[in-house]
Amino acid sequence: MVPAGIYMHRDDAALVREGRCRRPMRPSGARGRLLSPMLVRAPAQIEPVEVDHEIAHGDELPFAGGLRVVHTPGHAAGHVSLVAPRSRVVFTADTAANVLGIGLSPFNEDETLARESLRRLAEAARGLEVACLGHGPAVDPARLAA
Repeated sequence: MVPAGIYMHRDDAALVREGRCRRPMRPSGARGRLLSPMLVRAPAQIEPVEVDHEIAHGDELPFAGGLRVVHTPGHAAGHVSLVAPRSRVVFTADTAANVLGIGLSPFNEDETLARESLRRLAEAARGLEVACLGHGPAVDPARLAA
């Protein structure tokens, strides 16, 4: 078995190389305030990890038929989403959530930037069939723009 490589945006790669993993997350909107008491704090330090591939907006990853990287900062500075044009799927990761309705992740480093990223991602997902969100069931990508 071949071990999987670690792909990460440069804004987050520096953290894991240093063994840091905590971002200054703040609740976003009513969902974030409602879920805030349930937020489990991540440890501040982890064992440092080497990142095999630093990725950037627009990169094409050579697996799953080709995945296009969309830099979607806001949840975290180095957050990325992936578009699979051949499969007609977008993987939003934590750019969007379907928890108590579709919207931003309940916790973000920069809510304003997260909203801008969600708008850009909705545009990048136009014409696709499925949006797989970081939390909650998959949706029609057109619902990301709502």
